[in-house]
Amino acid sequence: MRPLKIEFQAFGPYAGHEIVDFKDISEKGLFLICGKTGMGKTMILDAMTFALYGKSSGHGRDDFEAMRCTNAEFDKTTYVKFEFEIHGDIYLFERRLERKRKNLSPAYSLMKKDEDGIWRTMLENAKEKALNEKAVEIIGLEYEQFRQVIVLPQGQFEKLLTSNSDEKEKILTSIFGEEKWQLIAEQLYNSIVERRENLKGIKEKIGNSLKEEHCETIYDLSLVISHKEKELLEIDEEYKVTDYDKLIKEKQDALILAKRFGDLHKAENRIEILKSQSSDRKEWEKQIQDANRAEKVRVLIEVENKTSQELNNRKNNEKSVRNNALEAKKNADNVELELREHLKQEKELELKKSLKISYENKRSEYEGIESAIDELNAMKLEEKKAMDEEREKKTILDSLSEKIIKIRNQYIELNESHSMMLEKYLAGITGELAEKLEKGKPCPVCGSTIHPQKAVKADNSVTKEMVDEKKNEVDLKYSELQDATYKHENAKKEYDSKLKVVGERHKDVAVLESRVDDIKKNLIDGISDLSELNKSIVQLDEDICLFEEQKKQLEEKKQKANNDYMDANAKIEPATEETQKAQVIYDSAQKAVEEGLIANRFESVDEVEAVLLDEETLSKIKQKITDYDTNLKAAKDNLKDISKELKGKEVPNEAECERVLEELNDSKTNYKEKRAVLNSDIERLTKKYKMLEAEGKGIEAKIREAEEDFVFAKKLRGDTGTGLQRYVLGIMFSSVVAAANKMLEMVHGGRYRLYRSDEKAQGTNKRGLDLKVFDKNSEDHEGRFVSTLSGGEKFLASLALSIGMSTVAQKSGIKIEALFIDEGFGSLDEDSIGDAMNVLNSIQEANGLVGIISHVQLLQDRIPTKLKVEESSRGSHIIQTIG
Repeated sequence: MRPLKIEFQAFGPYAGHEIVDFKDISEKGLFLICGKTGMGKTMILDAMTFALYGKSSGHGRDDFEAMRCTNAEFDKTTYVKFEFEIHGDIYLFERRLERKRKNLSPAYSLMKKDEDGIWRTMLENAKEKALNEKAVEIIGLEYEQFRQVIVLPQGQFEKLLTSNSDEKEKILTSIFGEEKWQLIAEQLYNSIVERRENLKGIKEKIGNSLKEEHCETIYDLSLVISHKEKELLEIDEEYKVTDYDKLIKEKQDALILAKRFGDLHKAENRIEILKSQSSDRKEWEKQIQDANRAEKVRVLIEVENKTSQELNNRKNNEKSVRNNALEAKKNADNVELELREHLKQEKELELKKSLKISYENKRSEYEGIESAIDELNAMKLEEKKAMDEEREKKTILDSLSEKIIKIRNQYIELNESHSMMLEKYLAGITGELAEKLEKGKPCPVCGSTIHPQKAVKADNSVTKEMVDEKKNEVDLKYSELQDATYKHENAKKEYDSKLKVVGERHKDVAVLESRVDDIKKNLIDGISDLSELNKSIVQLDEDICLFEEQKKQLEEKKQKANNDYMDANAKIEPATEETQKAQVIYDSAQKAVEEGLIANRFESVDEVEAVLLDEETLSKIKQKITDYDTNLKAAKDNLKDISKELKGKEVPNEAECERVLEELNDSKTNYKEKRAVLNSDIERLTKKYKMLEAEGKGIEAKIREAEEDFVFAKKLRGDTGTGLQRYVLGIMFSSVVAAANKMLEMVHGGRYRLYRSDEKAQGTNKRGLDLKVFDKNSEDHEGRFVSTLSGGEKFLASLALSIGMSTVAQKSGIKIEALFIDEGFGSLDEDSIGDAMNVLNSIQEANGLVGIISHVQLLQDRIPTKLKVEESSRGSHIIQTIG
């Protein structure tokens, strides 16, 4: 990761807007962040870690709102932006605190530059969690890894060096992510435990399954199966000896014969029942005969009903025709009356026609006033325009007048200054000439050789150049005054011209207003303009047309009403004739019905209707007779057939047959059920036997093998000593120590060398990750623990170890192009600082950019490129110096 720019506002002690551009700093490689205590040096690193992870570089300041500058303006937005490059791509992380009414509202964004250099949003409506996850995904480092590899915070610098084995394991795991090895060990352990438990479960399952069959071993189960197979053979043999099917068939045949004797009795009873219904058949035949007689009279009755209906229709029609004629006569009379009433309005109509002609004669006068008003309005616009232009010219004239007064005063002041300067200049010249006068020699001005009273040279003499320069100023100001005066005169002329135009427009408006008033005196009262006059003429014309149209409509309506009355009256006579004809036809039909009743032996029409049958009822009665005859014949034939079939046979005992048959069926069913149960048991037990035999094959050996694997898995997990994860971390830590020792070769002539202790950690069986240091100047060849180093020695060793950590991290695939170290140099003497600088210069060549936070003056003298934090009126401010 290569930092490009860090930008923040209203953050920590910085009330204003701050930018740190790493592009110029990167060319120098090593730079120093310096300033007084509490001014906000570490806050520069905090801005970087806050932008990425939402946390400060050193913990303890992880609340964004708490990081807002207390001196910032109320509505100023707090934000941090971090721009960096990784794997050729450029990203920008941003976190903001915006003022929403009274509260602060957080906002987040992540952008990436495309091939055209345009920022593209990577997260829509970004949330804090998503932004944190993206930081880990893009950089490849968790927050804690970032603090150990890139940003080495104050107070945490020596943690890796002096921590115990367990703490180092946590740190190394967070940096290198080697928890996967512990995960593998845990997965293997869980897998073996599961296999071990499964095998025990299988053994227990086999035992429980055998107990269900009251067996102790699989062999016992095979004996149970054999016993049931023998029992099945025995009951099959017994079933074959007793021929149940033959015995059942004999009893079933006897029951069928008994049923046929029952059918014989039923057939005899059926014939007796049918014979008892012969009287019903005679009644059905009589109903049919009566219905046939009534049908002949029904036809005549229908004719009589139709002629009666026709007669009523003709009577109703005649009545309707007469009523229509009366209505038509009444309507004609009403229309005649309405027409007379309308014609009474003709006198009023003549007045409207005269008024219309009068209004039309006034149209030319109204058109004249319209034109006069338009001309007046146009002139008023001209008047307003002239007044606006006059005011505009007056403003310009007033401005120029003020300007002339100002320039004239300036000119007078400059002219007076020039006069005074000229006097001083002339006085100065006489003094200089007087100094050069010699006794006996003539004066170059007056020629006298006697100089009784010489002029004295002024102390504050003025040169000719000064006088000329002031004269130029006077001349320029005079030219400016002349130019302003000329412009003022022109502006005065333009103003007078506009003022004259305004007076003319006032007169024009007055003339037009007088003309409009004269025309208005000849207008019609209540009608003020041409539009209203035209509306009045149109209304009169509409009233005249409406009267004529209504008169025409009423005349046409009268003609139509008279015609309708004549037509309705002409229909009365034909309607009366049709009624009389219908009466004659009805009388004839009525006589035919009376004759039909006598001929068919009926007393009245009611008697006919009483015996009439519809087609459906008649058909049903006929079907009853047919069914009766058919059923009687079928019953006689059936009795004859059964009697012939049972001739010479005895009636069986039906109850005894049913009892014996039931016993035979029960015995057969019991056999089948017992056989099915035995078959099912044999099949189930055989299946269980095969399954248990397969599952139990080699189970004891498998359980012993699982127990051995279980012991191995516990060792691999670290239950009884050093586990897989700590073993791998030990190898990784050895690589870190080796890289650190390369750095320590530059410190104190290579006096110190770190190495990993392989001793077991105190109180456990685990191999430790503790560090020891070998000192070439010490007689202790086994080394001593790093906790015994002095403050300066610890810092140098911690620096080397942190650099070693970064080196190994880069070999693990994490690209690191920057390193930031917060404090720690105050504990070093001048020689140690020199060694530390050598180490930093070497890693700067590998990492590209190294930033140091320190108060040490020696570092400020030796590192020319700086970010200096200074105090301002509203808080801290960063000054960037490229050395």
